[in-house]
Amino acid sequence: MRKFLKGLGWALVILPLFYLWLGFLAIPGLGLFFGNQLLAQYSTQPARLQRLEFNPLTLELRLWHFRIGEEQPAISLEAARAQLGWKNLFQGRVHLKEVLLQQPYAHIGLDETRRLTLLDLFKLPESTDKAEEPATTPFPFTLELARIEQGSLSYQDRALPEPLDMDFAGIDIELREFTLDREDPATFSLQLRAGDDTDIQGSGDFALHTLTSRGQLQVSGLQLASWWPYVLEQLPLHLQQGSLQLNGNYQLQLDPQLQLQLNGLNLQLDNLALSDADQNSLLELARLQISQAGMDLAAQQLSVAQISLQELHAPLLIDAQGRLNWEKIAPPANTEKPAHLEPTQDSNDGFKLADIPWHLQLQTLKVENSRVALDMHNQPEPVSLQLSAINLQLDSLDSRSDEPVRLQLATRLGEGSINLAAAIAPQSMTGNAQLKSRDLDLRIVRPWIKPYARIELLSAFLDTDLEASIKSLQQPDLNVSGGVKVRQLHVRDQAQNRDLLKWQALQLEQLSFAQAANNSTLRIGRIRAQQPYARLVINENLETNISQVLIPQPESAPAASSDATFAFELGEVLVEDGSANFADYSLKPHFATAIQKLNGRIGTLASESKKPTPVDITGAVDNYAPVHISGSLTPFDPLQQLDITTEFKRVELTALTPYSGKFAGYRIQKGRLNMELHYQVNEGQLDASNTVLLEQLQLGEKVDSADAVDLPVRLAVAMLKDTKGDISIHLPVKGDLNSPEFSVMPIVWQTLRNLLTRAVSSPFKMLAGIGKAGDKDLGQIPFAAGSPGLNPDAIAALDSLADALQQRPMLKLNIEGTSAAVLDGPALAERVLERRYQEILYRQLQERGKPLPDDIYSMEVPEKSRDKLLEQVYESMLADGKVAAMPSMPRKERHDWQRQQVLGQMADDPLFLRRLAQQRAAAIRSHLVEQGGVDVERLYLLDVNEKAEAGSDVIFSQLHLDVL
Repeated sequence: MRKFLKGLGWALVILPLFYLWLGFLAIPGLGLFFGNQLLAQYSTQPARLQRLEFNPLTLELRLWHFRIGEEQPAISLEAARAQLGWKNLFQGRVHLKEVLLQQPYAHIGLDETRRLTLLDLFKLPESTDKAEEPATTPFPFTLELARIEQGSLSYQDRALPEPLDMDFAGIDIELREFTLDREDPATFSLQLRAGDDTDIQGSGDFALHTLTSRGQLQVSGLQLASWWPYVLEQLPLHLQQGSLQLNGNYQLQLDPQLQLQLNGLNLQLDNLALSDADQNSLLELARLQISQAGMDLAAQQLSVAQISLQELHAPLLIDAQGRLNWEKIAPPANTEKPAHLEPTQDSNDGFKLADIPWHLQLQTLKVENSRVALDMHNQPEPVSLQLSAINLQLDSLDSRSDEPVRLQLATRLGEGSINLAAAIAPQSMTGNAQLKSRDLDLRIVRPWIKPYARIELLSAFLDTDLEASIKSLQQPDLNVSGGVKVRQLHVRDQAQNRDLLKWQALQLEQLSFAQAANNSTLRIGRIRAQQPYARLVINENLETNISQVLIPQPESAPAASSDATFAFELGEVLVEDGSANFADYSLKPHFATAIQKLNGRIGTLASESKKPTPVDITGAVDNYAPVHISGSLTPFDPLQQLDITTEFKRVELTALTPYSGKFAGYRIQKGRLNMELHYQVNEGQLDASNTVLLEQLQLGEKVDSADAVDLPVRLAVAMLKDTKGDISIHLPVKGDLNSPEFSVMPIVWQTLRNLLTRAVSSPFKMLAGIGKAGDKDLGQIPFAAGSPGLNPDAIAALDSLADALQQRPMLKLNIEGTSAAVLDGPALAERVLERRYQEILYRQLQERGKPLPDDIYSMEVPEKSRDKLLEQVYESMLADGKVAAMPSMPRKERHDWQRQQVLGQMADDPLFLRRLAQQRAAAIRSHLVEQGGVDVERLYLLDVNEKAEAGSDVIFSQLHLDVL
């Protein structure tokens, strides 16, 4: 027994001592020895643990100076300790009271093949044992506290285009109450600082049993440049600068499916600057703030209280090939559209915001003091648009709600301003908007005009006040109303370097546009044109300046037929102080004129109305000749009804000299034009009246022109001039405008030409109309055979002619006395023989001393004396050798023979015929002067014509007109 007790006593003494020896000496020594042996066996680099201690009483293990690697260790640990709880061991549980790692360090690297370099530190043997079935019961393990103090880490990735090196220092991590077999969550906290002064702090808890975690994370001072190589690996997008800070809460669950929730997330990005591979700026941003954001991955919900962008600058560049600068750095587009974004077959609404699988909620989006620059090099002329001072606010965006999203935008385009307010429902895509702009410089559209017209837009400014509402994008139901004003438009013709079109202001008031289904309606209450100006030029080759500035375009395919209808209505057009210039360089000399002081109104123009529209416009040609256009028309169907009167007054005809020279062959020295054109159309039937009054027209020198009419123009002018020196012309035109062969201007020109032709080819018939003689030809005055006296027909004709000459003071009359031996000879011989009887009888009375009559040719010749008087005449003519000697014949036949000889000789005597013709001309002149009151200075006696053609019973003396 004593031996047993003695042995027990020694055992009680030796065993504790052995335990203490084993714990304090043997285990640390053996552990350090075998540990270094294993490190040498399985480590590919020098590895060593310098010191190891174990306290068997407190079950605390300590080690110092652990290192793998030579000069620069891959893994190192300055000191570490771990303490095991005695009490829990007897309960069958491993309970670590504390685990502490002091100044740990690790180098984590990825080589060019993305292999983790830590794997190259060890050469572990391949395992030959079969994998054990996992335990169904969790191991009873508790870690009360684990800490890492003053840790550091270096991270390197050599697989990136630009290798990444990052050092982390000041790593402090704490883990509490971690268990393997209990559901109680463990808590943790961490803090570290990166080499780029990034501070990362986090805290929270996690439960290994349920694979859940929740906590808070805060990052400040993160420099994007440190991690940008990962972005650069995917996109050729270069970062110039930028820093990030964020904080927020999270909830994570891994089983049975991944669930992640973020809330209270705040993010701030400062001084972001991006460029492309050529160092061209793509984006500059002073600050991006995301406040109180939240995300639910399982529910696919994303909500943000506010997003704020400050001083955003986005230079957008489109190159000559039409590619956007951002397009060059974007990844290839996926041509396959996600199935959940495809609209259903029976849907009429197409894609909507609600079709996005995620539920997006954004309370406020703000863009402050930003600018966007668009440079387009794919146009004939480079385009540069600068949107500056951009301030935008978007409120209440919810992709699953139909509550309107409100938008407010204020910006400047050049020196102009744009203000937009809108509210759009994201589900129904209905909404309304108000747009107000001022002083927008329209010269920005010049590159788009250049392919179509050779013009230069020198200036134009746009003001708008518009409101719009829409009910659907797929089935448009759009309404726009308001007003548009274009100010200070100035367009120059590049070919001639002259002004083409200008106005001070063109205002569209009470504008209304509505589109629903296939029906569109445009209504404009009023168009007000202030100081409009246009210039029309006809060049030497007969092309107009308008045709010259237009660039021919390739023929386009005919538009597909459509059932769409369009209705247009314009309340009125007001023209205030307008002007125009017209020039015709095809004439020599060149023609040019101007119209100023254009003012007036055009009434309602409606495509669906057949009601006539009133027109009332006034102006002045060359500033002093009034122009007045008035009446009414049906603008969209002018053949239905039209009644327009155009009046020109006191237009100086000298301005028309180029036209008179080309078409009449004479310059105009003096004169004025008054014209009234009255056109009436009723159901396609034209009834027009053109009245032209030329005041004091005086032709100047003759002009050589191949186009001049082959007419005596001066005579025509004199024929048409009245006593006041005016020419009044009335040109009526009638016809069926529905006939394709009917044209107004050729008829007007032909009527005028016919008038001039009639004036010079049948002037006396025209004078007959003036003298109210009907259609008689006053150029032929009838005389009875052998008589110089005027018969009643001649007197009537001369009276009408005198009246006409009084009304045409520019005409002079040439009188041609005529006689014809065939008709005048016999009658003239009878009259001459009678006068010879009277002369012989008069001399006999003188010889006898008898009283003499006042007029020798008024004497009555007795019948009984005629035989003796005939013998005396015969003897006298026989002595002169004018008649033949009388042969022997009975007395009764001698008288007849002598008479025949005398009358035959007298009938053929040219002196008698000439005197008859002269008497007739004198009779005409005498009547015109004494009875007609015609100035004798206007009457000229031409040399007579004794061989005129004779009619059946009368001889006509011819009259000819000339110009004074």
